[in-house]
Amino acid sequence: METTIAAISTAMSASGIGIVRISGEDAMNVISRIYRSKNGKKNIKEVKSHTIHYGYICDGEETVDEVLVMVMRGPKTYTGEDTVEIDCHGGVFAMKRVLETVLKNGAQVAEPGEFTKRAFLNGRLDLSQAEAVMDVIQAKSDIALKSSVEQLKGSVLRVIREIRAKLLHHIAYIETALDDPEHFDLQGYPDELMEVVKEEAEEVKKLLKSADLEFHMLIKCRAYVYLWKGHPLADEKVIRFSQLEPYPCLSFEQGDNSAFYLSEEILSTNDYSRLIRANDRATMLNLMIGLNGYTLCSGIICDELNGSNYRAVPFLDEDDSEGNRMDIGYITRKNLTLSRLGDRYVSALKKYLDESSREYEEI
Repeated sequence: METTIAAISTAMSASGIGIVRISGEDAMNVISRIYRSKNGKKNIKEVKSHTIHYGYICDGEETVDEVLVMVMRGPKTYTGEDTVEIDCHGGVFAMKRVLETVLKNGAQVAEPGEFTKRAFLNGRLDLSQAEAVMDVIQAKSDIALKSSVEQLKGSVLRVIREIRAKLLHHIAYIETALDDPEHFDLQGYPDELMEVVKEEAEEVKKLLKSADLEFHMLIKCRAYVYLWKGHPLADEKVIRFSQLEPYPCLSFEQGDNSAFYLSEEILSTNDYSRLIRANDRATMLNLMIGLNGYTLCSGIICDELNGSNYRAVPFLDEDDSEGNRMDIGYITRKNLTLSRLGDRYVSALKKYLDESSREYEEI
């Protein structure tokens, strides 16, 4: 991120110490323009990372405050960027004057939560840890604090990794057995696999509960293959994975905001022979036509948005498994009351899904 941001990181009230934080690629240049050591000889840009330095913040020839300056160079910082923290006196006016001086010399005011947002975008925190930061701040009991700190340490991510690893193991086993059926016996394996899926589904439910999260179901539907009407498979009544082998699977990414453990498409961990990622819808639609690409979706499509050149054909997984079905919903904090606008949006979305969805039919 090109901009360098700054903000007061402590409460705006009279106290012993106040902290002004600066983060970004220009952080060292900003602090070098306003920091003066006691003897005036220290160059703050040349000091070692993760060190503290006594001195003064100066606005031109005027001394603003006596401070301690902590220098932390990226990527081993909270945001992953060069970061400077100025420990000044905790008076409200003193903190404001220090911040004003910082802003005058090249920084921009940080938006609420922007330091944590940068930590997330730079890979220093996963989404669950980023959410836990606010939970730690707002914790009002020992139990709430303990839960939030554990989440901040990555406990949620560890559980997700364990669940994912188990499922990937079984996916790999199935693929190996299909490639070498003489040495692998799959008799009774579907029942075993279904038990594994049920167990991991329960783990997900426990995870949501432990993180005070709730999943709200909007609709259950079957999966469809989304492709253009000129595709060789467009007129099929149902499409199986084996039929899709010659064609590239298209996957949508959120650009810089992509999450490794989340995907817009079902069966995203499958081993596709050809996989193309795109981060804008127009490109995906063009690739569908130009390369006979496809994606897996709910079958709920909007001609007004995408045009009438595309269609959805029912998808049937090779073993008629849960890969044929989708549960569409949203996740909220437990007992969270949606805002009036949020409630209107969810109601409108549910109405649209109910009207547009195609009921699952046994093929």
